[in-house]
Amino acid sequence: MRIVFLDQNHWVSLARAAREPEAYPAEYDVLTRLGRAVEAGETIVPLSATHLHETYKIGDPRRRHDMAYTQATLSGGQVLCCRAALLHAQVTDVLRDAHGLPPIQRPERWFLSNVFIEASVELDHPSLDGKPSPKLLAAMRRHPAEFLYDYLMSADETTRLTAVSMFSAGIAELRQRIEDRRDRWREQSLAIRRRAYGATLIIDDMDRLVQIARKAGVEIAQVTDLGPALCKRLVRDVPLYNVERELSVRLEAVAGERLPGHAGLLRRRHLRRCCRWRKSVRQSGAAGAPRRNLQNPVGNAARRPGLAIYLGQLASRKHRVAHERTFPTEAMSHHRALLT
Repeated sequence: MRIVFLDQNHWVSLARAAREPEAYPAEYDVLTRLGRAVEAGETIVPLSATHLHETYKIGDPRRRHDMAYTQATLSGGQVLCCRAALLHAQVTDVLRDAHGLPPIQRPERWFLSNVFIEASVELDHPSLDGKPSPKLLAAMRRHPAEFLYDYLMSADETTRLTAVSMFSAGIAELRQRIEDRRDRWREQSLAIRRRAYGATLIIDDMDRLVQIARKAGVEIAQVTDLGPALCKRLVRDVPLYNVERELSVRLEAVAGERLPGHAGLLRRRHLRRCCRWRKSVRQSGAAGAPRRNLQNPVGNAARRPGLAIYLGQLASRKHRVAHERTFPTEAMSHHRALLT
């Protein structure tokens, strides 16, 4: 089974080809071959939280439908799990190994989920205003693509624009924090920046690391109980931490370079995600982690009201499954033609 991760610009090309196959024959050929591979169970094309946001923010309903439908059908509603879930697994493995405990056995594709919400946040995150009910989750797992499409297309404009605005504000805040950090560390050597960034990773996740350690069977009262050697090992051996540190200290050190705008930051997120993916596959044979959320409001559902509101709307519909809305007839007939 191959796992293919596409950057958003490639999804744009595929959606465009699905709309106008004669105008984009090369892209349409890729679309048909990829569609057949997915239909045959040979390939998985998962989405990430960045994909969902980039599609969600498209203002033109027709264009958003093209993107949402293409992504939902080819991905089958499969998403890369959020940073918190991946970090929990990666840190657990390092801690248990360091303390001589047997590793946790997980499914082969534990890093994927067919509940699209888990691309952004864990299901018990307080920003969701309560964990979705078992009945609703069961419906979402039976119809992952339909619920994903429904989420991307069903929001009213007020909700959608509010969510997009809050995400963009978070991007601006992130950009400013990175610029401030760059100014503070500008005169330091690469080695000093690496140490400082590694320490920052541990400090910012102190509470989470204590919780993960306890669940992993390592009883500690505070993160300092792990000791400096193990903290260094976490930064070195946890892919989420290691790759973020190595990329960040280099990318942020370019003399005279100002950070790119919104689109540039998102492209950088994809670069980091792909590098982590490759590192994890090389090290353990399992796909790794999407972009870390350290000091980053992007992906924080508390700043993205769309998910919580969507779940509330589903609850008010008494868990009516999204597939009852069905995809548009035109899109369904095109999809059948695409995969035959």
